[in-house]
Order: sequence, then C-alpha cells, then structure tokens
Amino acid sequence: MKLFTALCLVLCFAALGSYPWTVGSPPEKSATRAVKQGYVNRSIIHLSTVCLALIGAGVGSALILRKAREEYRVTAKKNLEELVLEANRQREKNDAAG
Repeated sequence: MKLFTALCLVLCFAALGSYPWTVGSPPEKSATRAVKQGYVNRSIIHLSTVCLALIGAGVGSALILRKAREEYRVTAKKNLEELVLEANRQREKNDAAG
C-alpha cells in the first residue's frame, strides 16, 4: 500500500511537471475548432490524471493510517493487559509477604 501511495504521488508530480509538454501551449484564437477541441481534450485528460493520482494517494494514505491505528490499538490493549497482570502479581506478592 505504501508503494501504491508513493507511486500515485510520483505520478501526480510528474504529471504536474510535464504539463507544458503533454498539453502544449493554448491554440491561437484564430485556430480551427478541431485544434481548440484537441487542446481541451488534452487538458481534460491531464487534469483527470492529476485528480485520479491525488485521489489514489489520499485513499492509500487513509488505508495506511487505518492500519497503523489498528496496530496501535492492539499494542496499547496488550500493554494495558500486561500492566494489569503485573500489578495483580505485585499485589498478591505484597499480600503474601505482609
């Protein structure tokens, strides 16, 4: 999942950096409708790629965070159980000695 998230971020930054080469400069006002439509299509595809990469990175980050939170919760519960058991042992030891 970390690899997927990192790849989405790299794709996003690469797409943002390659904008001038992938989309090109805007057509002249006197350009034909087909040329203008081609520019709009390239712009939409580029923007969609960036948006999908950001959404993928966000979803990946959320899944990584959920997994880390679950691991933390399990570890905290285990530590608390160990603490309670140790406290009970100490109390029994003190009761037996006292």
